[in-house]
Amino acid sequence: QFETLAKTDRIGNVLADSIKCLAMLSKSPISYQDLSYAIDCGNAVRSVTMKHDIASPQLHLSDAGYNTMRDCCYVAAEAIEVTARSLIANNS
Repeated sequence: QFETLAKTDRIGNVLADSIKCLAMLSKSPISYQDLSYAIDCGNAVRSVTMKHDIASPQLHLSDAGYNTMRDCCYVAAEAIEVTARSLIANNS
């Protein structure tokens, strides 16, 4: 369901998938498999975000707008990973 994450170069897709992943983490109960997958998603978001060449076609973003979206992706990646890890810790 987050197949665009690892291979996308469109920042809007990355952000949308991050939000979907965070929403998935809020459902209960959540399986260990979902949590592991969420951590993979977080890592994928972070690696995509750290590249400076995420495309923003059709968005016509200013540099400031682009940077804001990239920052949002990075924060989402951290939130995904922290949330997933704490859920794993609480369930073990």
